Amino acid sequence: MWVLRVVTCCILSKGPQNEQTKKLGRQFLEETKNVALTVFKRHSNIRGPKPEAVGGDLRELTDMFVLLMSLTGYIEVRRPFVAPARLRGPG
Repeated sequence: MWVLRVVTCCILSKGPQNEQTKKLGRQFLEETKNVALTVFKRHSNIRGPKPEAVGGDLRELTDMFVLLMSLTGYIEVRRPFVAPARLRGPG
């Protein structure tokens, strides 16, 4: 968990305008996406013990992953939004 804290703090300290740092953050998230997926599943009570049984660390891990994804724009870069084509009416 402390690695996730350090990475998030580094990105926060460099600021949102530092593209190189954001790129490194996205690379870190790409390498740890399986861990993030497991954390989110446990937090949502999917395939595992209830979040209360795991402790407060699960909530903190979830918050850190969400913050890091928000700061780096990981979701937007990984899956860019594509506007659906306008549907044509009959005729």
